[in-house]
Amino acid sequence: MGKTINEISIGKPYKNVFKITNNISEWTSLFREYKKTEIIEERDNYIKFKLTKKEDEEGNEKSWISERFLDEKNRIIFARRLEPLYPFRFMNITWEYAEEGNNTKMIWIQEFEVDSKCPLSEEQMEEYLNKASKDEMLSIKNSIENI
Repeated sequence: MGKTINEISIGKPYKNVFKITNNISEWTSLFREYKKTEIIEERDNYIKFKLTKKEDEEGNEKSWISERFLDEKNRIIFARRLEPLYPFRFMNITWEYAEEGNNTKMIWIQEFEVDSKCPLSEEQMEEYLNKASKDEMLSIKNSIENI
């Protein structure tokens, strides 16, 4: 099983960071990689949504459906990719938040298994996800701190 853990400190209070980072409709302004978000279902502490990435160098566009379970009181989010799963056999994501004075530490934990048809090994996928997560977390930090 592959696993990545990345964290960043954001110079805003927890309540603000939690609210902004869980507003899926606004992810295209927080994340550099997303072109479109579509909310499929939303109810108390649950969101099912479709993400579409921006086109890659070859003009390919990728989309998938995920779900998130929000626990604001305990400062944690549980998420998972639903369909299509490829290039994974499964992808589970935990977002944790910790207050640091007026700042918020945001931690992403990704646990996954790469599909046997995927050209990347789990180690290569970890390397890719670590780089992408750090880039996206910095983008989120900059966006939130400039609000």
